Amino acid sequence: MEIRYELTPADMRAFIAYNRKHSPQVRRLRYISVGFIALVCLSKAWELGRDTTAKLVIFAVSFAAGCVVMWILNRVLRAILEWRSHTPEQRPGLYCQHTIALSEKELIETTEVNEGRHSWKGVLKVVETPRHIFIYVGPNAAHTIPKRAFPDAASARGFFEQAVKFWEMRG
Repeated sequence: MEIRYELTPADMRAFIAYNRKHSPQVRRLRYISVGFIALVCLSKAWELGRDTTAKLVIFAVSFAAGCVVMWILNRVLRAILEWRSHTPEQRPGLYCQHTIALSEKELIETTEVNEGRHSWKGVLKVVETPRHIFIYVGPNAAHTIPKRAFPDAASARGFFEQAVKFWEMRG
């Protein structure tokens, strides 16, 4: 089974958003960040507060402020990184025509600058969203296949089911 499509920056943003929401590594980093903020705020509250009420107020206010600052920094840095990395000029092998071919042994991706082969044993998971199919070849790396590349929803569903079948047979 084979599909051809043009990958766009919007497709990559969709993958990044999906991965940010579902990745265990990203979730762990989020918990570590919140824990670090809580620890810093707790130490400051303990140092500055005179009684228990004052310590609680200082902790609550500084923790809320710390979380807001961390959220804003995250959004700003993410926007800058996405703006810089989602230009076709900087990624000639990414934002171009892709061909994905599925066989029982492997997934083959071909672009104008590269050909990649991934054994199904190396595929971590196959995921379907309303607009994309993601075939993960690393914890934070996946082949992103937009469903708009298929003539109809049934074809997209068939491709996804075939990929899952090969992935499950990987032995």
